[in-house]
Amino acid sequence: MPKCDDTRNADTSGIAEPSVSGPEVYMGATLFPRTTECDGDSGEAYFGSDAPAGDKPMTESEKATMDTMTGAHPEVRGLSREKMVVKNMAECFDFFERAVEEVTDPDSIQDVITSGELASRLESFSISTAYSGIGAPETTLNIIHHWVQEIRGRETSGSGSKATVKAPRMVFQVEYDECCRKELLHYPSLHKDSHPCCCFGDLNGFYRPELQEVVKQLQEQPELALEILSKMVADGEAVTTRGWCYAHGKYCDMTMALLHVAGTSCTAYAACGKQQGIRDATILPFLVWIGHRLVLQEPILLHENSKRFPSWLLQRFLGHLYHIEETVAEAADFGQPARRERKLTRLVHRGKCGVPVPFDNFAARFYRSCEMTFREYYWQHLIPEAQALGFRMR
Repeated sequence: MPKCDDTRNADTSGIAEPSVSGPEVYMGATLFPRTTECDGDSGEAYFGSDAPAGDKPMTESEKATMDTMTGAHPEVRGLSREKMVVKNMAECFDFFERAVEEVTDPDSIQDVITSGELASRLESFSISTAYSGIGAPETTLNIIHHWVQEIRGRETSGSGSKATVKAPRMVFQVEYDECCRKELLHYPSLHKDSHPCCCFGDLNGFYRPELQEVVKQLQEQPELALEILSKMVADGEAVTTRGWCYAHGKYCDMTMALLHVAGTSCTAYAACGKQQGIRDATILPFLVWIGHRLVLQEPILLHENSKRFPSWLLQRFLGHLYHIEETVAEAADFGQPARRERKLTRLVHRGKCGVPVPFDNFAARFYRSCEMTFREYYWQHLIPEAQALGFRMR
């Protein structure tokens, strides 16, 4: 766990995209999809009825977990027909239950994992997040953990039983917004145990002290930030992984999790954003985030942003360490009654993980069509559950 001690203290016009060379870049599936709270992209409603040291060795258990996350059979079938159609609110929110059933289904034509194996992997799993919002990735992982316990219990003790599976470890979060941090600090599974998850604040605060004045000036002229700071970031000379922790009330060191998830700021790239691209002031915290990845070198990174995000930024700074590939995920393809596209990029460490299978396999395997409407999404919670589940809009 993090070490603590007491002491407080897009528009890319005009920028040439660098050429990419070297080993072939790969993509693969991930443990779960990422949904952020605010992305700046317009969403179309669907109304139709159709250790800081990056080279820290992993344990055998952690290696097995990585194999589970990156390995799958290339042929994809998707969920069975009765599970593929979302018709009401209850089915809209049962994605993770059905997903766990899918990957543990012994009748699947794809490679599967037993509920016992999946439970074992979760017990040794760890996650960290940045741009954490109110904890969507952490919540997702906890939902997966819940359904693994439920399904494992059914298989071992019968209907109505729930197995006990140790929860995955939440290592740290990074969130600028004070209101969001308050939500994170009230997250019971993160901050009630003997080794609570660290909760850090503004990423810009992780620039080294000697650069703080430069950063203040660059906030006024952010179009110069990438040019001025890139080399120092790449050389590990710009940022520190030690910062004030709101969970512990002390300075803490960031440590490596098996998976790191971040939906970096997209307002500079999204259609309804400022359209400043890499010339926007949001490039400053992004470069800190890059610097942290270069130091910690988590085995797997999941990055989420607008589909207009310039992917060459990730390749430029992290391509020598990670296999990188991306996919555009559409919310409607997972049973949500809205059209909302997001670019998901998975980065798999070249030295810590095997070569992953294509990322697009995830969308194919967990595809669900949606027959409910976006209107139902908002008003069904106002009427009794039994009536809501039996009512269909016309």
